[in-house]
Order: sequence, then C-alpha cells, then structure tokens
Amino acid sequence: MAVAANFQKTGNPITRDSVNNELIALKTIFRRLVSREVISKSPVADIKQLAANERNYHIITPDEEKIYLLACSQPLQDVASLMLETRMRPVEIYKLKRQAVNLDKGFLQIENGKTKSSNRKVWLSDKASNILRVRIENCKCDYLFPKNENDFDAPLFQINKSHVKTVNRIGLKFRLYDCVIHSPRGF
Repeated sequence: MAVAANFQKTGNPITRDSVNNELIALKTIFRRLVSREVISKSPVADIKQLAANERNYHIITPDEEKIYLLACSQPLQDVASLMLETRMRPVEIYKLKRQAVNLDKGFLQIENGKTKSSNRKVWLSDKASNILRVRIENCKCDYLFPKNENDFDAPLFQINKSHVKTVNRIGLKFRLYDCVIHSPRGF
C-alpha cells in the first residue's frame, strides 16, 4: 500500500531501483532495532532485492501502434503486426514456414521454439490470418519471410536496423521486442 501511495504522491513510476532503495532503508531500520535489542529478529532479513538486470518494457499504446505500423516498410510492417497480434517472438516469425500455418483452422504451429514450452499452437486473429494469407500467396518458397529476394532458402535474420530507423524517424522510443508484450487482441 505504501508503494502505491508513493506512486500517487510523486507521480513517478515505480522502478526496480526505487523498490530496492526502499528495501535497503527498511532493512537498515530493522537491523538497528535488532542491534538495540528492541526486537529479537528482523522480519525483512530474508527478503531479497529485485534483480537489477531485468529489462524494462514499453507498453505500446494504440496510437503509437497505429503511427508505427503506418511508418513501417515491408517486411517490418508484417513482422511487427504479427508480433502485436500473436505475441510471437521475432525469430519465431522470421523462421515461419508455410506448412506451419493452418488458415482453415485459424492457427499456426511453432515446433522449433527456443525452449520446450515455446513449442505451441498460436491462434490467429483476422488481421494475422490476412497477413499470413497474403504472404503464402505471394511467397514462392517455404519461408514466409525469406532472407531476401535472391535467397529464398534462408529465413530473414533480423530487421532491427529497419525498426530503429522507423522509430527514430517518427520520434517514438521502444524496442521491436516490446511488440511481443503488447496486450493480446480479442478474436
């Protein structure tokens, strides 16, 4: 409750550093109480600080999404749209093959994911289905996002440079991967 009040009081977002700093202060207070024998044991002694190396994510607003997607060139526009619609990771989209997509049943299957739990069925929204339908119709190879027009046998490797150019040009600031954590759409 004190953390929420702190947020409301200052108007600043709560960060890992601010939580860790308050935990350090709290531990110091209880350590002094123990050393003065006011209490026998600190109730916060075993509480660990939050990991400092965890990334902060930017939740993309609907307005930012609209501006960003209008400014994207292909294939970035399709990749980002699929990330927003399905919560798939960029590399899962880059390696997507036509045989993994079942438009009739409205899903695609990820079979070679990063971890065992990332192998899954991904249900498709109408927008995601339309993007994949066009890709399947226009792509002459197995990969729906081929490396380039000359090399159809290899998947797209990455499009971060295109993403960075786009967000810089339109004045937004977020990572391509932030499109994964966007709230899922209703189907």
